[in-house]
Amino acid sequence: MVAAADQPMAVGLKHRNGEWLSVIAGVYRPQAGVLLLQLNNDRKFSCDSLSVVLRGYLIETLIRQGMRELVIWAGTGPPLSRYVRRIPTLGIHLDLPGYQWRLARRFVTTLGPWLPKRFREDAGWIAPIQ
Repeated sequence: MVAAADQPMAVGLKHRNGEWLSVIAGVYRPQAGVLLLQLNNDRKFSCDSLSVVLRGYLIETLIRQGMRELVIWAGTGPPLSRYVRRIPTLGIHLDLPGYQWRLARRFVTTLGPWLPKRFREDAGWIAPIQ
């Protein structure tokens, strides 16, 4: 979704050895940044507050860019949760672990390279096509 956006937003936090600690992806809207995804290397750095640190850097950057709002899709926990306004949302997961869905993904992966180009791009959302 971020890669397809007109104005993608990506921010990362690296260790001094070059290893990624945390990555945020989202999109820009007029006067706002929208955080859609954050991945943290919690396995190796479980005692560090990677989420809080990176979001702090993101907020500072958005302020410097003149943004007046940060939307965090699906909400946030402490300490930022004290400063947010909740927006009712609904999440729908289409990637169910059932047998039929796995079969459909296998079908798309196998036949995807032979699909017409206009269908191949849409099928790539269901399963990676080589």
